[in-house]
Amino acid sequence: HRLPHPQLPELHRRLAALESRLSSLTIPPPLRRALAAALLTLKDAQPDQVPAVLSTLVAPARDGAGPEAADAVNRAARAARERWLGR
Repeated sequence: HRLPHPQLPELHRRLAALESRLSSLTIPPPLRRALAAALLTLKDAQPDQVPAVLSTLVAPARDGAGPEAADAVNRAARAARERWLGR
C-alpha cells in the first residue's frame, strides 16, 4: 500500500473545482463521459497515475473539441509525467 503523497489534498481540491466548472459547460457527450470517468479515476489515483489518466483524454478531446484541445491535453499529460515521474 502506498503512502499518501503530500500534495494529494491539493489535487483533490483542484479536482473538486474542475468538476464544478465542468458542470456548467456544454460539452459533447463523448467528451463529457471521458471527463467524468477521468475525474472519478483521479479521485482515487496516486499522483504518479495522473499522467496516464490525462493521456486517456487526448482522443476524446480531439473528437469533441478539436486538435488544439487534444494538443493541450497531451501537453498537460506530458508535463504531469515530467513532474510526477521525473522524466
